Amino acid sequence: MDPMKANPLVVALGLLAVLGGAVYYTSENPPATDEEARPTLVEVDQKEIARIVIGRPSGDSVSFVRNEDDKWDFGDGIDFPADEAAVGLMATNLAGMSAERMVEDEVSDWRPFGLEDQGNLAVTMTPKEGEAVTVLFGNETPTGSAVFARLAQDPRLFTVYNYVKTSFDKTIFDWRSKKLLQVASDSVQSLRLTVGSNRYAFAPDGPGKWNILEPAPVRADDFTVGELVRAVQNVEMTEAVSEERASSLQRAFSRPFAVAELNDGSDHSLTVARSGDDYFASTTDMEGVFAVSTVFAESLDKDLEELRDKKLFDFGFDPVLEIEIRDAGAVSTIRKADQDWVLSSDGARVLNSEAVQTLIDSLRNLAAVEFVSDRRGDQAGRGLGSPVLTASVTSGEDATETVILTEPAADRVFAAREGEPTTYRLERTQAEEVRRALASILEPSSPAPAQPQPSAQ
Repeated sequence: MDPMKANPLVVALGLLAVLGGAVYYTSENPPATDEEARPTLVEVDQKEIARIVIGRPSGDSVSFVRNEDDKWDFGDGIDFPADEAAVGLMATNLAGMSAERMVEDEVSDWRPFGLEDQGNLAVTMTPKEGEAVTVLFGNETPTGSAVFARLAQDPRLFTVYNYVKTSFDKTIFDWRSKKLLQVASDSVQSLRLTVGSNRYAFAPDGPGKWNILEPAPVRADDFTVGELVRAVQNVEMTEAVSEERASSLQRAFSRPFAVAELNDGSDHSLTVARSGDDYFASTTDMEGVFAVSTVFAESLDKDLEELRDKKLFDFGFDPVLEIEIRDAGAVSTIRKADQDWVLSSDGARVLNSEAVQTLIDSLRNLAAVEFVSDRRGDQAGRGLGSPVLTASVTSGEDATETVILTEPAADRVFAAREGEPTTYRLERTQAEEVRRALASILEPSSPAPAQPQPSAQ
């Protein structure tokens, strides 16, 4: 027999012994039922906790103290910010910690349970008033679903579910705030971004609205630019880099992949460097070098066309009050009158509301497939000096915007927003849809067919 090969009989007997022990433990220590009250280990108002210390037998510990603003900071000289949400949740869980069950009411030898001295993990809670309470966590139970636990200076033995211990058994990195920029929410006043040869500047233009200021003042895609700003504002580290590794990255930082400068009343700067396939960042808000995700870093690298608003009209889903369309000299004015749409250019004829909605949708859907030029002088050369179709939409608080188009049936259709220098190229089908929708509205309704008269008896 090969001495290195396990004897199947011995293996089977070993498994049987383990299973037998688990069955015996379960039969002697059944889990608490829903009807049974679970023993309380800690019972205190979460707001009354002043300090928490998590220690290990190795001597490593991490502490948290509640500051004057009722927020959590690291103790013991750690000067980077704590993850307020994570520590707050941990404090809440600690304040009302319950055991799975009490196993024995008096134990003299804690070693079989891993609870001698400070156990495998010790959590000490100090309230603002009163004495500190320490919970010790030990070995897993035979079933593996829970761990043994006790209160310091208390002879009783408890079990608690594994996730209770896990909620405390974390590294300092787990507890620290991962945000690299300490920027107040919804307070960004500007963002300047340099990625390679691309230089951008953005500024808000009302809630959820953005302008592109550089490389030229052009309309921004509010969603795309908003997501970009939020990505910079909320960027998180994935790792805190060692000093030795940070030193080796100096060359990469001398030629950064991207630099973002954000202002919320104060200046914040983020520098992103690339080394191989990995990305790292440093900031003015925090000392050190940190790894950041590839998804974040590469999300910064955008062409100007990706950031620009391709829609010709801004009214979106605001209520439309009036539409005026001039097509080859013929003017049609459509107004909202109470619950009806009327063609005021044709004696206030009441229109089919679905047909008007089709026209509104066709105007809303006008979008550029190409930004041809941002020079006002180039518009005349594209036929916009004498536009064929002009559409004006009044919406919201009497805000009117006008778009001019060249011949919608031409192979190449160009458009511009009145008073703005950019020339857009549109899909021919979109421009023709506006004309078709208008024609459907202007066509008079056919008279109802005459009903046959009953014959005289």
